[in-house]
Amino acid sequence: YVRVLRILTIKTERILMMIASVSKQIHADLAHQHGFLGEGIGIAYLDTGLFPHKDFAPYSSRIAEFIDFVQYRSFSYDDNGHGTHITGIAASSAVFDSDYLGIAPKSHIIALKVLDASGNGVQSAFLKGLDWIHKHHNSYNIRIVNISIGSSASEESPASIELLTHVNTLWDDGLIVCIAGGNHGPKSHSISIPGNSPKIITIGSSDDTSPMIGRRGFKVQYSGRGPTSSCVMKPDVCLLY
Repeated sequence: YVRVLRILTIKTERILMMIASVSKQIHADLAHQHGFLGEGIGIAYLDTGLFPHKDFAPYSSRIAEFIDFVQYRSFSYDDNGHGTHITGIAASSAVFDSDYLGIAPKSHIIALKVLDASGNGVQSAFLKGLDWIHKHHNSYNIRIVNISIGSSASEESPASIELLTHVNTLWDDGLIVCIAGGNHGPKSHSISIPGNSPKIITIGSSDDTSPMIGRRGFKVQYSGRGPTSSCVMKPDVCLLY
């Protein structure tokens, strides 16, 4: 088993502030004006699950699949909140307020719960989720995979190599794979596994001079830094919240 990153549980007020007008912040509203809303595109999320919020309605068409690799429940739920938050940024249809319109509001959601209520997980659950996407991405027209997971294990460890192999397989399947760079900065070579893969898009934070808000806070400059041990420059993209 590999202990993965503990994901911060963010207060509701902070969530609303962070995602307000997110589509406008990255100019996705310009794409929306030309009809690019993600219709027909499946996005898979490996995270803490998904709460069936009204912004994901109608559930029968928007939530294409929910699979629980942690407690093996048959209904959609999120006992942490992070997975719902991330899915909302990408796919909210903004029923309540247009400020909360997601980047791809007509995309369909494939939520794979691989992290528990504390934001922790085990490698076996993560691998099951990756394998599931590899086997079923054509059936659900999955084009994008979002991974909010990372391990601080050595890049050369057998567990890390196994993770990298599975993640790289999804890229080889033709999928766009995005993953967090991790919270182990600011020292160099602190990108989480499998964010060190040269094939996938690794995302860092550019506002990590401010402490995180939530039940637990990180030190400032927490975002993982490259390069990797194989001299790959990471992260590929840094986001400002």
